[in-house]
Formats: sequence, C-alpha cells, structure tokens
Amino acid sequence: MKIKKIIIKDELGKVLFKGPLLNLTYKKDAIKRTCIELFNDDDPCIIHESYAIQKLSDDIERSLLSTNQKTFQIDQQFQKTYANIDFSLYDKCLLELEVKK
Repeated sequence: MKIKKIIIKDELGKVLFKGPLLNLTYKKDAIKRTCIELFNDDDPCIIHESYAIQKLSDDIERSLLSTNQKTFQIDQQFQKTYANIDFSLYDKCLLELEVKK
C-alpha cells in the first residue's frame, strides 16, 4: 500500500490540508541532518534537499502504514513520534490517510 493523500481536518471538520505527504512542512534541521547522513553535505543544494525530503517522507509513510490505522489525532505524542514534520499549525487536528493498494 501507498499513501495517496494526507487530509488534516480541524475540530469542526474543516479541511486544513489535503495533499501528498511530501507537501507537508519538514523541519529544516531534519532535512539538513538527512543531507549530512546521505551526502555528507551540511550546506545542501535543492537536489540534495529534495532527495532528503523524499527519504524522510518514505520513512514516515512506512511508519504510518505499519500502524494499520487510517486516522490519527495530532496530539503531543503524535508530534513527538513524527518530529521531522512541523505539525505546529495542526495541533489537536485529525490526520486521515487516503491509501491506494
């Protein structure tokens, strides 16, 4: 299975984000750390940054799918588990996975 889209809704059900996992905001330090791990590059170009984001996204996708859940409450624990993504705008929202088989 693959994640087709991520949908984030507020407490009233209003959609705040709908799109691929790649389009969420990844933290700069996570991108830089991944670039150092992959390329030994502490001042990455856009190509290295894009690849690092793809790598982070793939890791998060595997983790989310391994839970066998399709909805998640974006609480402190969730944000701690997926600390490479900036979920600060979505605190206490609901994250839904739209998957394709």
